[in-house]
Amino acid sequence: VSTPVATPIGLVYGTRNGVFVWEGGESTKQLSPQLDGFFWNHAPGREYDGHRGRFGWWHPWVLAPNGFIFDTRGQGWWRLDDPAGHLAYNVYAVSEQGKLFAFPYRVDATNSILYRTATPDVLADAWSWKSQPIVETRDQAFKVRDIQVLATAADAGSTITVTVSGFDETGALVTIPAVTFTLGAVTDRPQMQTKDVGPQAAHLTYVQVKVTAAGAGGLPAPKLHSISLGTVDTLPVPKAA
Repeated sequence: VSTPVATPIGLVYGTRNGVFVWEGGESTKQLSPQLDGFFWNHAPGREYDGHRGRFGWWHPWVLAPNGFIFDTRGQGWWRLDDPAGHLAYNVYAVSEQGKLFAFPYRVDATNSILYRTATPDVLADAWSWKSQPIVETRDQAFKVRDIQVLATAADAGSTITVTVSGFDETGALVTIPAVTFTLGAVTDRPQMQTKDVGPQAAHLTYVQVKVTAAGAGGLPAPKLHSISLGTVDTLPVPKAA
């Protein structure tokens, strides 16, 4: 259902059950176990006689239709655009200079954009990321005590905002008030900051972390090198009766 692409990690292709890589031999490996099977479908309900989309390679990312990209270094999936207003890309091309061209699957009265571009050395002025539930918090309840970030800023005033959420002992979703880090004028090396998250009544399981970053005055958003949660654990999560 897709045109595969040869990459340094193997031949990558998509099916209705997800995205897979063939590394040689008699088996393949799934690259998208954390996503629903046909997440890369850029045009749900539209029938295709031939291949539905074309995968691409933009070092070190695998490009999938519907604006998804796979980071081969950290094994994580990202979106090229904000999902709320992204274009339904289904074909990609990379120039000799390393510029990415992303093409929507059609141009019509509602979309007059032929393509969009991106270059590795031009950073976005804002980005966001949300984790899957942290594995260690699935069978253990935690209180988050503090958050530490290590980041590099393009200029003073860049911000990183961290929001932590999880389920309390009754199964209710609890979101801890967001914590914002404002970075200083140091631009030639990473900065480390730690902040307390304040008092919390609930011990949480299935903890998820959302990070948003914004540059100051339209400058590139800060690069986040690492994020750490200081926690206090409790007894294991009891099984339901």
